[in-house]
Amino acid sequence: MNHGHLGDAFDHWKGYFISRLGGTVRDLRAVPMFTDENCVRVWNGRAVAAYAGLLGISAADVLQSKVRFRNGDRAEYFDGVATVHGDLFVDPDTGISVRGDHKHVRPGDLATLLRPDRERVLIVYQHAHRVRQ
Repeated sequence: MNHGHLGDAFDHWKGYFISRLGGTVRDLRAVPMFTDENCVRVWNGRAVAAYAGLLGISAADVLQSKVRFRNGDRAEYFDGVATVHGDLFVDPDTGISVRGDHKHVRPGDLATLLRPDRERVLIVYQHAHRVRQ
């Protein structure tokens, strides 16, 4: 998630999609994967509250809201989220990929969040259709 795109049509679509799930999700929390270099400054309380409002959740349910997502720190980042109760919306900058960059969530990261001792719905934002090359 990138602060420069906060409130764009995709954020509204994410919130609409989540709202359509109704009772399917419980205790939904967002995992925003903020990539901004100055994350703590730009993702202040107002920005996090706006993001949460677009998703239809409370600002308290935005996890890792003061953490910049970095490729090298991904294990710690997702381990810190894996033990949280409830369902998760993972919001990477771009989507799912086996590539190891900071704009994508990897299948292994998702496996960390889908621990066998947790029963949860996991929603992942995918910016565009990916075609194998």
